Amino acid sequence: MKTLFLKTVFLFLGTFSFVLCLRETASWGANINGSLTGKVRYFGSAPLPESEAIKSDSEVCGSNYLEETLVNFENKGVKNAIISLKKKLNPLESGETEKRIYLISKKCHIEPYVTAIQVENSLSIENSDPILHVLKFSHKDQVLYTLPLPPHGKLVKKINQLGLIQTTCVIHSFMKSYIAVLDTPNYLLSDLDGSFRFQTLDPGKYRLSIWHKSFGSIEKDIEVPSGRNLTLNFELEQK
Repeated sequence: MKTLFLKTVFLFLGTFSFVLCLRETASWGANINGSLTGKVRYFGSAPLPESEAIKSDSEVCGSNYLEETLVNFENKGVKNAIISLKKKLNPLESGETEKRIYLISKKCHIEPYVTAIQVENSLSIENSDPILHVLKFSHKDQVLYTLPLPPHGKLVKKINQLGLIQTTCVIHSFMKSYIAVLDTPNYLLSDLDGSFRFQTLDPGKYRLSIWHKSFGSIEKDIEVPSGRNLTLNFELEQK
């Protein structure tokens, strides 16, 4: 009788543990991370890089400004497209409390030419040139602020304006860079072949946005699957 009772108890405990295991497995499987990969290419003819003769401080800046190449003519890949993802149920997501991005002025070129930052984070700028630059930050047609950057100087500025900010130099008009200020921590830039990859994403619905300096922007609603990769390819046309 005692043996039968013990067998019944062990059978009950074993069954209960198995059910709990199934529930935990199902719960874990429902929330397993997914990923997103893709490629951004251009449709039609590719824009030629901007070029401009340099008339001041040529001993530092050189004689001619040539824009960084933004397309791969071999496979039509688009470099420096900014791809961002925002959860549809949570329009403003918090990222790291402080994550700076860094710009550097080098021979009158602002590097990187295109970058992105989450709103309320800081931009650190360094001037490696032995001459003064005066940087103007603009959103659409509105000048946000103008900041002097002395020779070999540095400055730090918190960015609190959403959208695309263009940085130019008041003294050297050919100096330009672009900063996408986003309200999501999920963003990256496409590589020289136009490829991008979000390695780890919570499954669910997102609003995907793509912006490129020469090709404008597009938006699309997507759903990242649980435990699987979603592949999306895009073609942009010169604006």
